[in-house]
Amino acid sequence: MEDIKDIYTRVYKKCPQDGETLYKFIMAMMKNKNISERGNYAGVHKDILLAGNFGIGKTTMVRECAKELNLPFHEFIASTNGGIDLGFDENFYDVINELWLENDDEFLNGVILINNLEEIFIHNAQKNLGNYIKKQTLEISDTIVHLDNIIYVGEFDISNYLNKSNFTAKFRIDKLFSRKNRDALIKKELWRQYNSRIYKVFNSRDMRNIFSRQIIMPDLDKEDIRRVLLNSSISEYQEFLSHLDIDEFGGFTNKEVIDYIVSSVNESPLKLNAISPILENLYIDAKKHVKKP
Repeated sequence: MEDIKDIYTRVYKKCPQDGETLYKFIMAMMKNKNISERGNYAGVHKDILLAGNFGIGKTTMVRECAKELNLPFHEFIASTNGGIDLGFDENFYDVINELWLENDDEFLNGVILINNLEEIFIHNAQKNLGNYIKKQTLEISDTIVHLDNIIYVGEFDISNYLNKSNFTAKFRIDKLFSRKNRDALIKKELWRQYNSRIYKVFNSRDMRNIFSRQIIMPDLDKEDIRRVLLNSSISEYQEFLSHLDIDEFGGFTNKEVIDYIVSSVNESPLKLNAISPILENLYIDAKKHVKKP
């Protein structure tokens, strides 16, 4: 079994935005029984909640970790009505069937990512979700397959949850406060309410019963975005440069172009998902010999 640090190093080269979150996630995945038996990482199997705002690279990190650990990776997306309906049922069995075909073994091993997990909690369908995840066996084509070694990762979009659960600040601000103090108090109260709302969800009995290991990935700042663009081996920016010489930007330096992209990504609600359309527009502008990106 490879050393955890070697696995971390290889994944970090692709997903460098937050090393601490990455390390915690790899350690959590090491609880997988089949991985533990190949090395000295024995522990109790735990499914993982991976929470954070939209566009910070959660799905990519899970996929790359699974790849480095030689685990099959599959995902399905909960629908905006909560997802626990006939469609969810069909998707669940389809994913398990694909996993069975990849394993070629009745003891299934792999990673299943549940995208849009927050939608399930918004619609109070988490108990039904728990019934799926806690299944230990399932019959497929007259064969009983064992599911208790599958790692389920719930990807929870905090910003989407707060928006759709009508998170609002309801508190009284004394009009005698100065504007500066009032703004500071508003920010502090918003932060308190934010933490309270999220704490209640993540520490609810239903959440803990399903995802006993919980990791919250912080938002990206400009340096995180810059690191992804410049250092990630799967960076779309590196691919972009391979098709376009920087001189085609009318004499602007690589740093100036990077600064522009970083600011654009930082201001976009799509975050890292905005990189492709930003680069596409830059490419078009460069080919038109626009001086500034």
